[in-house]
Amino acid sequence: AYYSTTVTRWFTALTAQQRVFKLPFQTAGSRWQAPILRLLGAKVGRRFFCMNELVLVDAPFTEIGDDVTVDYDGQVRCHSFEDFRLKFTCYKIGNGVTIMSGASVAMCDAGDGALLRPGSLTWKGSNLVPGGTYEGAPAAAVDLERALPGGECGERSQGQEKGASGRCRVRRRQNQKLVMR
Repeated sequence: AYYSTTVTRWFTALTAQQRVFKLPFQTAGSRWQAPILRLLGAKVGRRFFCMNELVLVDAPFTEIGDDVTVDYDGQVRCHSFEDFRLKFTCYKIGNGVTIMSGASVAMCDAGDGALLRPGSLTWKGSNLVPGGTYEGAPAAAVDLERALPGGECGERSQGQEKGASGRCRVRRRQNQKLVMR
């Protein structure tokens, strides 16, 4: 009974937030989204960009750094159901983190500059190290030098260069929507 009562209250609060207390305008992708998330209790840094209305399911338990980008259908979740209980924990998304389309950061911290590739999912206890690239469900580190064809960076196509860490990365192009750093 305790499990269902707690979950019912939590789910009802989320539903009320989405349907009853709806904003008169859409904030997704606009400069108004970060202030609205701050009103909901999240700590959001500067230049936060997201294409979703409800990117943070548990806003009061989330801290987001500067220059964070969350692509379409990306989410950050800070709750789990364990031992018949709904548990919340505070998590931090570092500066310059990119969460790509359909990816979900669930119950883990993301270090500065981490990249979560499309459709990936993290799980409790895993941490995204600074500057790392992750893919899969559950998300695992991806070695870009092995993932990209052509061996060394000098042998690769024109848009790639060696990063400060010595790892290969894809340089931003003018008409390129998806950017790996």
